Amino acid sequence: MLERSATVVSIDRGKARLRFERESACGACRARGHCAGSGEAGEIDLPLPAGMRLVNDGIVTVELGARELISAGLILYGLPMAGFLIALMAASLAGWTDAWIGGAAFAGLGLGFLVSRQLARLPRFQRTPRIAQPESK
Repeated sequence: MLERSATVVSIDRGKARLRFERESACGACRARGHCAGSGEAGEIDLPLPAGMRLVNDGIVTVELGARELISAGLILYGLPMAGFLIALMAASLAGWTDAWIGGAAFAGLGLGFLVSRQLARLPRFQRTPRIAQPESK
């Protein structure tokens, strides 16, 4: 399970706008220019759980469950790797030369990335974090 603290910026019509401050480790990360968390602060709107009361400037815990993390990882990494291996085996079994086998494997990897990207855009595969609990000050 992935958990992170956020500050409540505003509450409107059953949704809370939350601000995540940049983690200190982000400054040393090589992917900081490409990551969604690379800015000084990021904001997200999440629905309020039934019966939960939040206050502006309060701190909440936002979580993404283990099942969602695993399924996102399978889509993001598993599909491209499966495309790579399937194309590699198919080209090898077809008796192609090594250069063609390598080219086919990387073509399968690219196709896997394209399929992964299209699946990740479907609403069914969108993973949304949820507000777990308000933190006490």
